[in-house]
Amino acid sequence: MNKTIMTRAEILADYAECRDLGQLIRKMEETLTAQGQVICQFRLNGLSLSEADEKRLAGIDLQDVEMIEVDSESPIALLFGLMENWVLELPKLLENTEALAKLIRFEGIEGHLKPFVELVESCQFLLDSLMSLEKVIQGVEVATPNWQKAQELTAAGIGEALRQFENKDFVLLAEILEYDLAHALQVWLDEIQHLSRALREENAKNPTQFSERVFSHKS
Repeated sequence: MNKTIMTRAEILADYAECRDLGQLIRKMEETLTAQGQVICQFRLNGLSLSEADEKRLAGIDLQDVEMIEVDSESPIALLFGLMENWVLELPKLLENTEALAKLIRFEGIEGHLKPFVELVESCQFLLDSLMSLEKVIQGVEVATPNWQKAQELTAAGIGEALRQFENKDFVLLAEILEYDLAHALQVWLDEIQHLSRALREENAKNPTQFSERVFSHKS
């Protein structure tokens, strides 16, 4: 991860054309994008900013900015970091899914509602994360039959799990978690491991060509 730190004096000297925080953020994004970097996080006076914060605070005068920090990374590092993260996290998610299924089957949902909600959120985050990955990667066959199957199985598993939760059929809910959702997660793990190996092999042969071919300049 690359870090850019600027004090108020440096901001006023290097970005004299900017009058507020919104203009500064846009200019810094342009600068880092031209350097082949992707913005990961802004911090204002030591506090991390969400996208909503950036919009809400866009009108702040730069005289009120003591320091701004920007974390950025190359697209390739982000790509492989994302895939490596899921290769590490999916087995844990799979194990938690199977364990929670057994607990709900024998004990019911009481006492296990929070883990169930967290599991659903993790699976939804997985889907959103990997769908974003599809939009970034160019010229690589991501949407294979198994990849599409994993998407469909995960979406169906989440939907059915929520439906049985609403119906208070916790025996069926446990079965859906243990068999349907766990199977979908295993398919994801296999697919991500396969794609990660293929992309790393190609990147090792010619990093420059790989970067130019794989990443959309709009991303």
